[in-house]
Amino acid sequence: QEIDQRVGYLDLVALVKLLRHLKDERAVDRDRRYTESGHLLENAPQVLADMEDYFDLAEMAYRTGVEIRSELKKRNFILLRHDENALPGSVSHYIAINKQTKVAVVGIRGSVGFADLLTDICMRAVPYQLETGPFVKDGPEVVWAHEGIFLATKRLADDVETMVEELLFPNGYKLVITGHSLGASVSSLLGMTLRSRLGSRYPHLLTDPGEEIKVVGFACPPVLDHDAAIACSPFTTTVINNSDIIPRWSLSNALILMEYLKAVNKKLDEQRLRPKDIKSFVNF
Repeated sequence: QEIDQRVGYLDLVALVKLLRHLKDERAVDRDRRYTESGHLLENAPQVLADMEDYFDLAEMAYRTGVEIRSELKKRNFILLRHDENALPGSVSHYIAINKQTKVAVVGIRGSVGFADLLTDICMRAVPYQLETGPFVKDGPEVVWAHEGIFLATKRLADDVETMVEELLFPNGYKLVITGHSLGASVSSLLGMTLRSRLGSRYPHLLTDPGEEIKVVGFACPPVLDHDAAIACSPFTTTVINNSDIIPRWSLSNALILMEYLKAVNKKLDEQRLRPKDIKSFVNF
């Protein structure tokens, strides 16, 4: 049994070493893909300047109430509420307004504790009926979403919907929802949910390109099915740092990774390259 455990450990180390070797070999190809994918931004300096502001607002969600109030004040924002008591199936967040620019911000914190982890790992994709209607014109009314994160989103939407509908929109405020990691995923689903719920009273939301409700997420995990995610693109912007694993981490991708590792292991066996002991591992 001890020998089997040792060989299993060597298998794992060998696979990691092989993957690292493949990554080094493909670095040039990877950089080429990043360079050629997508398209160049129009008015890039302004877009990037705005992104820096959004990033600061997203990062604030990790701070204490005193720090958030102080930083927001420097930007002419007034902190309306800060809820830092995240429970499983809910998220810490703050709400602030800028009276001069008529912008309201919902900043949502990412994962920092065990309660957030429990929300993250309830990652089964489940269908949800948008009972209040689609969130874009002719859009889907049933979406598949990350179970734990959608639950947290629903609770937050229940909490902020009345404020947005009865206070912010009637007084001419535009809404920006932003966050990082878990906060980014809830931001994405919150923008979708509010558009669905408020679309009957504010029909223009269903064709709004992000002027009334704008979502900016940093390192957003995959939380929606493909069609719903594409439908969110007019009002949602997500920022990914190259090969960051979080925007690619889902249950289905984890299963694909395991199948890939099994295939690599099988190929090593066929070529008689799989390490069996310390000597063969060193040779490998």
